[in-house]
Amino acid sequence: MRNWFRYLPIRYKLHAIVLLSCTVALTLVMFASFCSQWFLVRKQLADEVRTLAMVIAESCSAGIAFEDRSALSTILNSLAAKPNVVSGMIYNAQGELYAKYQGNLPAGVHESPSEGLKAKGHLFHGPYVEVLQPVVLNRETIGSLFLTVSLAEINRNLMLLGSFMV
Repeated sequence: MRNWFRYLPIRYKLHAIVLLSCTVALTLVMFASFCSQWFLVRKQLADEVRTLAMVIAESCSAGIAFEDRSALSTILNSLAAKPNVVSGMIYNAQGELYAKYQGNLPAGVHESPSEGLKAKGHLFHGPYVEVLQPVVLNRETIGSLFLTVSLAEINRNLMLLGSFMV
């Protein structure tokens, strides 16, 4: 029974070899396609969140300059339109919290920016992406906006894509 392949006719051996090589090639292509989709979707999400942070930071510059906390809270509460945004915070230049938005904030979400976030601008941290955007007025940084966005929907879509590939 151990040497069953040896006793097969050459025709069946060729069929088995071709089938095995096609299966390996198809599996490698599916894996490469899934990995590229995973990378591109995460990059696209990071770009989208950074753009959202730039728009909100631009809107917050006057509120920080005039220390209008109610206006800043109103701006941050507009994040409710994006259900994947779980929190948003506005800090002044000294690091004092001016306004805060909390959506569906599960346990384990950072309340403040992670280390290394300032240098990169965004950071994938477990099931979340964190974005730190400086708030600039007249080329002077007067504060910062910190957003935390859930990756749950993206991960669900990627798993659905992976299951379709299989």
